[in-house]
Amino acid sequence: MAGAREFLKEIGTIVIGVLIALGAEQVAVSLRDRHAAAEARAAVYTEIRLNLSYMQGRMATQACIERQLDEIGALLVKAGEGPLTARPSWIGQPSSWLIAAQRWQAATGSRRVSLLEGVE
Repeated sequence: MAGAREFLKEIGTIVIGVLIALGAEQVAVSLRDRHAAAEARAAVYTEIRLNLSYMQGRMATQACIERQLDEIGALLVKAGEGPLTARPSWIGQPSSWLIAAQRWQAATGSRRVSLLEGVE
């Protein structure tokens, strides 16, 4: 009887030790996932802010672009009536900005996006 009791005591100790180890591992995984999610969220938010600043800059020049397009339209109408006496030299290309997506792609590729919760 004492042998069985000692055996059960040993098994109980092992089971409790394994449960503690599994619980500690889950805590470590959870902490690592939270850290990864926070990094991904910060990177994506930074990229969004950058893109929004580009869009704001573009919107700030919208009136100027529309005015130039109207002037070009008027020149084309004149050109349709005959040769222009003076060729315009001011026609150029408006500034353009690329929308950044590298941080979002990195977060998606590393599956960190799946760790993100709803908008805070």
